[in-house]
Amino acid sequence: MTSSTTLRLPDGLKNDAETYAAALGISLNALCSVALRDYLDARRVDLASVSAVAARATPAAVGQKPVSSIVAAPAVYAEPAGGVYAPCPCLSGKKWKFCHGAT
Repeated sequence: MTSSTTLRLPDGLKNDAETYAAALGISLNALCSVALRDYLDARRVDLASVSAVAARATPAAVGQKPVSSIVAAPAVYAEPAGGVYAPCPCLSGKKWKFCHGAT
């Protein structure tokens, strides 16, 4: 299943990304898809510990339409290298301690 998303990139970043994609012989869309997948995979922690939470929050349990099979569970972010006071990797603008690091 394919969906459409419009990305707005700064001109310099777009030019660099197009050059890199051309050197690899792939489209800019493919490069963005691969880069995003790698970014998310690098920040995902072991989801086995949250599988019970994910099972309780199934769409049927809360009366929602089924979610695509691509999104199995919400991403859980590991503590960033800068410590608990570093910005959260989810780009919310909050410190990790007060965002995804909150218990």
